[in-house]
Amino acid sequence: MALSSERLFDSLGHFGRFQACVYFASVFQAMSCGIHYLASVFMAVTPNFVCGFPGNVSSVLFHNSSASSIEDIWTLWTSAENYIVVQLENGEIWELGQCSRSKREASLDLAYEYKGNKSVFPCSDGFLYDATKWKSTVVTQWDLVCDREWLAKLIQPTFMLGVLIGAVIFGDIADRLGRQRVIWFTSAGQFVFGIAVAFTFDYYSFVIVRFLLAMVSSGYLVVAFVYVTEFVGIKARTWASMHVHAFFAMGIMVVALVGFLVRTWWVYQIFLSIATLPFVLCCWMLPETPFWLLSEERYEDAQKVIDTMARWNKVSTPCKVSELCSVQQDDLASGRRGDDDTSSTKKHNILDLFCNWQIARRTITVWLIWFTGSLGYYVFSLSSVSLGGNEYLNLFLIGAVELPCYIIACVAMDKLGRRNTLIPFLILSALICVLIMFIPQDFNILIILANMAGKFSIGVAFGLIYLYTAELYPTIVSWQVFKSPPKEELPFWSDIVLGFRSMSEAELQRFPQHRFGQAFTTLKCDCPPYLLWLEKRLKATGTQMYTRKVADLWELHHEYDIVVNCAGLGAQQLVGDKELFPVRGQVLKVHAPWVKLFIRDGDGLTYIYPGVHSVTLGGTREKGSWSLSPDAGITRDIFDRCCSLEPSLQGAQDIEVKVGLRPSRQCVRVQREILSRGGVKLPVVHNYGHGAGGFSVHRGTANEAAHLVGECISALQGSSSRAKL
Repeated sequence: MALSSERLFDSLGHFGRFQACVYFASVFQAMSCGIHYLASVFMAVTPNFVCGFPGNVSSVLFHNSSASSIEDIWTLWTSAENYIVVQLENGEIWELGQCSRSKREASLDLAYEYKGNKSVFPCSDGFLYDATKWKSTVVTQWDLVCDREWLAKLIQPTFMLGVLIGAVIFGDIADRLGRQRVIWFTSAGQFVFGIAVAFTFDYYSFVIVRFLLAMVSSGYLVVAFVYVTEFVGIKARTWASMHVHAFFAMGIMVVALVGFLVRTWWVYQIFLSIATLPFVLCCWMLPETPFWLLSEERYEDAQKVIDTMARWNKVSTPCKVSELCSVQQDDLASGRRGDDDTSSTKKHNILDLFCNWQIARRTITVWLIWFTGSLGYYVFSLSSVSLGGNEYLNLFLIGAVELPCYIIACVAMDKLGRRNTLIPFLILSALICVLIMFIPQDFNILIILANMAGKFSIGVAFGLIYLYTAELYPTIVSWQVFKSPPKEELPFWSDIVLGFRSMSEAELQRFPQHRFGQAFTTLKCDCPPYLLWLEKRLKATGTQMYTRKVADLWELHHEYDIVVNCAGLGAQQLVGDKELFPVRGQVLKVHAPWVKLFIRDGDGLTYIYPGVHSVTLGGTREKGSWSLSPDAGITRDIFDRCCSLEPSLQGAQDIEVKVGLRPSRQCVRVQREILSRGGVKLPVVHNYGHGAGGFSVHRGTANEAAHLVGECISALQGSSSRAKL
């Protein structure tokens, strides 16, 4: 989502009443995704079982306990190695194991231990299942045991394969047909396929319908995440996107509750499927996102959605589509662009994730993190029912423990950042996995607590991955164009920026006066708020800041032991640096929110840089000029040059002229110097003369200057003075 699009939320509110209604309606259905993802933990349970027998039973023996029916024996069953001895009404005695049965030869006495001859037979009369906990499961329905056990183990993998395919297919369809239609289809599909699963007539139809259910469930979850993100402003986006997963966790809790109450698998499946029926009945009321409508040039429809948002949020003057994109008023009336629009945009596909080594490395890393996060998340979730104790309570707690983890994740991301939150919690979840392996099996409570801690850790990481991935990749590719090919078509910085490549012929058609171009994504700094942010960080560390005029560095000697000189052009007088000179720059700040791509002429003098609140048009580079007064002729020249690159700038408004002086010298001065006067020494670290590249190199020069300050401090150690900066 382009930064200029945030103007919409600045106008309508970042999370107003309209967004709240759309958000909670959309994420409510995310519960059904959690329900269907985890439904198999109870639906595909394999209870205790033994082979069936040919005839009617008169006596049943299990170790030293006897009973009149097998149902009375299940409470004593402890291991799959056990077997049951039954005597039929015709006098035959059978030993019933799990996957075979034996008929005792010439045995008249009913005893558990038998050393005589036996005839082994397969389980041709079916199986007898323990119905103490579950009256029926898909395993008991279709005898998915013994040589058919592998079919039961395929139920969840085939479902997750559907999740993978559904995410890919419906993600692409949502970009082509719209988020709204996919949400309609997938939410209805979850209900229809969810009910259909309960009425499947054999194992194979069950797996196929569950596969389709997985596809629509995954499709809904992926598209719903994008859908709510496009309706929520940046101020609330982190919390809103993270808590989509909280409703998924609530779906897990619903599975535990329904599993506890309903013990017949097909009834259980019906109850789970109708849990979110209210959303299916009203999802058709959800609107399409304005940003997808704008991308499809459906301006009238986008304006209707914006007006609806304004009414719900009680905004009297809603943002206009004309302020969000470059369109003419007659285009707004017709809902389409004119036929004379010849601009070309490169279409992207999955191969762009490997367009260069930097992006490819990032892609592989993200995929590995996704694999690790998904594996850990579902291992902790699916294994919770087999840890001992009450399996329903275990699963409920595994879902409940996720709810606070997303709050912790949001707070940690705001304080520490995405990466510094992701890495510790991924490592912590791995350590907990190792720890669980060393906990004795008898310590059920300790194992359950460790599993919950692991689920909490991986929940933070897994929820963060969705948001982090969306922010890691460049979404806007911009251009640097040349009237003639440069000597070096592959500049030294090509592996630093993102997605560097040569422009295609179609892209160059937009610039008829230029023959060569480079496309890439990089960062632009809005320096005034950035400096305020840096100042805030300094003050947070206890740094004290004073404003005063200093004519001589020796004025600071009695108060400070080390001086760092970042005086810029002032260093010319402050330290007598004759190599320092000004480079005058004049730029225009204009209101043109439809400009989303930077465009830079290869000569470096003509450029268009979109920012958060305005677009910067430049520029000039006048060495030795100290004038801070705007030049009207230069203003016209800058505007005309930029309009030749981007004709839509003719409609720019609120033109403001800015003039500044860049402190330049032959090379940046980052140097340690010891001033001496009357036998007194004053260590000074110089850091100035960055010219027009201040933002590009400021972190590197700051690190170098800090290193030099460290050397000064080391030199002062042993003296009685306390080093102060």
